[in-house]
Amino acid sequence: MNWQSLRFRYGVCFFSLGALLLVMFFTVYVTGKSENSNIINISGGQRMRAVKLAYLMGRYKSNPNSDIQRTIENAVEDYQKRLNALSKGGAFNIKNGVPEGALRTELEDGLKVWTEYKVLIQNGLNGNYEAEKIDAVMKRLVASMDRLTGGMAETLSQTNANAMRLLMVFVGIGITLVILFTLGTGRYIIDPLRAANSVMDSLSKGDTTRKMTHRSLFCGRFEFKDEMYGLKESLNIAIDSTAQLINRMAKTSNQLSSASKNLASTSAEIADG
Repeated sequence: MNWQSLRFRYGVCFFSLGALLLVMFFTVYVTGKSENSNIINISGGQRMRAVKLAYLMGRYKSNPNSDIQRTIENAVEDYQKRLNALSKGGAFNIKNGVPEGALRTELEDGLKVWTEYKVLIQNGLNGNYEAEKIDAVMKRLVASMDRLTGGMAETLSQTNANAMRLLMVFVGIGITLVILFTLGTGRYIIDPLRAANSVMDSLSKGDTTRKMTHRSLFCGRFEFKDEMYGLKESLNIAIDSTAQLINRMAKTSNQLSSASKNLASTSAEIADG
């Protein structure tokens, strides 16, 4: 395919606009569905699950039975799975877990508190219930999850702000491309068609001296050998051919006129004897 052709150039322009729209959609979608959002949901829920465990242990102390014990064991297992997802990913729509840095350190501190909390819960199920220690460690665990959630929320807010700035850049690029597309349409399609129409109008009135001189220049130097260039060349050739045809017809007409005069003169001489 000729890269100078209008089809190629406008195809590239439309492809660029389409790709830009896809990138904009992807940017907004990822921002709304990011892993950070899932981490915030899980870590925010962990504080409530920690409180629920303390409540269940209080019920178990008042009325020990297998149903409550099973509920507590299931809750401990679920809590552990969610912490593992926060740490390593691979579950609950979390791919990689909490990123390295201060937030990872906060999570590791929370894991240590959870280990201590889990031991107290197991001791309580075995008959050694320490209400004050359970309550104190639960509060530490809740505070740790709150700090983790707040830090992730701040990170997500910064990510959203960066995505919005990037989106504005893409919008600016898109507007620029639309403006260039509009100007290019006028320069490389509309203007040549107007020039061709003007030349054809002159030709229809018998003027074979006017040619199409419009040039599709880029940066004032390079001329595209595109469809409009082909139209100009073909139209000018047609005008030259028409002019030559008219000249030949005029020459033939003059020759016929001269021959007719000579014939008339010869006829008169013959008639005069």
